Amino acid sequence: MGIQNTRGPQLIEEYIVAALQDNAGCAPEGGAVMPPPETCPDSVHSAYWFAQSHILTILIVVVFIVLLIQMIVLAINPNAGGH
Repeated sequence: MGIQNTRGPQLIEEYIVAALQDNAGCAPEGGAVMPPPETCPDSVHSAYWFAQSHILTILIVVVFIVLLIQMIVLAINPNAGGH
């Protein structure tokens, strides 16, 4: 096998994968890397695959946008809250 390009975690999802690497005991001595080493169990590799879809980041952004829209609507029309 050739040398893989690795890097440290950068996104929320990748920090979760890094924690899983630490718990599984397969993180290299310098800390968790992305992608996970081959020695990691399938659960870590599955979590890394899930992290690559950025579902958690997208969900956080969508919730933030919805809350921002609700705050703007309430600021424009204080009676829109129904109370």
